[in-house]
Amino acid sequence: MPHDSSLARSSGSLRFSIKSLERIVGTAIASVPGTVAIDAKLAGLAGRAFPRLLIQSDPTKEVVAVDANIAVTWPSPVTAVAEAARAAIEEAVRTYTGYATTRVNVTVGAAVPGERVTGLAVASRRAPSVTLPHTRPQRELQAIETTHLVQIRSVSRPEPQPVRAVSPRTAPVSVVSAATPQPAALTPVRSPKSAELRPVATPPALQLRRVDTPQPAPLRPVRTPQPATAWSPTLRPNATVRRPMAPRPEPLREITIQPLFRGGAHE
Repeated sequence: MPHDSSLARSSGSLRFSIKSLERIVGTAIASVPGTVAIDAKLAGLAGRAFPRLLIQSDPTKEVVAVDANIAVTWPSPVTAVAEAARAAIEEAVRTYTGYATTRVNVTVGAAVPGERVTGLAVASRRAPSVTLPHTRPQRELQAIETTHLVQIRSVSRPEPQPVRAVSPRTAPVSVVSAATPQPAALTPVRSPKSAELRPVATPPALQLRRVDTPQPAPLRPVRTPQPATAWSPTLRPNATVRRPMAPRPEPLREITIQPLFRGGAHE
């Protein structure tokens, strides 16, 4: 519901939680034909929920920044659906909260097959309507009369009891005086005799010697030999390949072996 900013500043501050802003932005996105909401549980193990919203608000300056990642149906004019969703977010934030939008970014993160949506249906979407709360007439307060009276009873205070003297159960402990010990005799400390200082002779200063730099040697010209002429090899034609004559194999001779018999047994 829109509010008067001057009245809010004079009587107090008006703040909206992130959950309420997400509900307003999500309802605005759902009002655009061609958008679809996807539940992460129904999208599978690697699925994502849509729409995904990142909303930042500054109640002091009354501004809101929205980053929305939406899903659209296919086939549909994706560009027109994204622009209509962006306009719906701006209108809903301005209408229901009175805040201004500094940034509204809409990203199409998924396209799912669904009913065909035309550009005319996207352009003819309905703007969000403001619902004013119904106020009830003020009731007059009536005095309540009671006929049943309750008699008040006096409360008596108990008499204070006399304080009894408490005698100690144990006899007092006598304090025994402690004798202080005799101080120990101090032993005089003799300092050692001071040693005589011996003179230390400083070494003679080193004499600096002049270092002469050698004369630079003159450069000698270097002559490179003339490059030799490259030798081009001459290829000879291939020699005629002679086919070797293999000798004809000799025919195998047949050998007959006759076994000998002795005493009816083979040897």
